[in-house]
Amino acid sequence: MTKTFQLNSDFAWKALMFFCAATLILSSTDSAFAAGGGNSADPIGYQLCLLVATLSGGVAKAVATIAIIGVAGGLLLGKLNWVVALTVSVGVIIIFSAGSIVKMISGSDSGVAGASSCS
Repeated sequence: MTKTFQLNSDFAWKALMFFCAATLILSSTDSAFAAGGGNSADPIGYQLCLLVATLSGGVAKAVATIAIIGVAGGLLLGKLNWVVALTVSVGVIIIFSAGSIVKMISGSDSGVAGASSCS
């Protein structure tokens, strides 16, 4: 008796979440093993700044571009509706303009009020 492997959406979703979590963990371990991590006074803030730099870097912009191209192709082929397209577009806008949104809300040029900016 042989068991067959079925690929369903539940398994695909769990696999995607596993790889996203593994990528996040592996990308943050380099500076966690370092002695000071770059800013020994605020190691959590330093890690969050690294995460922000990663999410607004070149790779993230390339992934966002591919996502928008995929959504546009889905719209042209009639496979997606406009709500999904607008959701993806608004999500990309929010992710890449998060720094500007924080500056606008806090009213300061240095990021979060009372804190030093990520550099």
